[in-house]
Amino acid sequence: MAANYKFVPNEFTGSNKDICKYCILGLFGSTISVLCGAGPGAIIGPALIAFNLNPQRAIATGMYTASLITISSTILVFSFDMIKLDYAIGIAIATALGTLPGIYIQLNYMKNTRHQVMIVLSMFTLVLISM
Repeated sequence: MAANYKFVPNEFTGSNKDICKYCILGLFGSTISVLCGAGPGAIIGPALIAFNLNPQRAIATGMYTASLITISSTILVFSFDMIKLDYAIGIAIATALGTLPGIYIQLNYMKNTRHQVMIVLSMFTLVLISM
């Protein structure tokens, strides 16, 4: 059964070398992110780009693995009764309230200007402020 999928240059080929490389990346990337408290996507996404994976696929894969790592670590921390639910619920509400206007503002800005510079600068500024 053919899927008619068109591969792009620098895409994952499924060779033994690629499989070993990405398994090692997953193991070390998730371990480093958990030990350092960094977001897994911040480690895995750039590493995939360094392995010559298509940048859009690398970022999407990094976000997918980040969500899996985050969910599994949250379940683990919750099972040890180490989550303060009132704080977690407050953060979740604040995130939900900030996400919808943020998406709306970004979409309108991109539609009107077709430039990403200000979005990247604002994200960079927020990261610097949060440190």
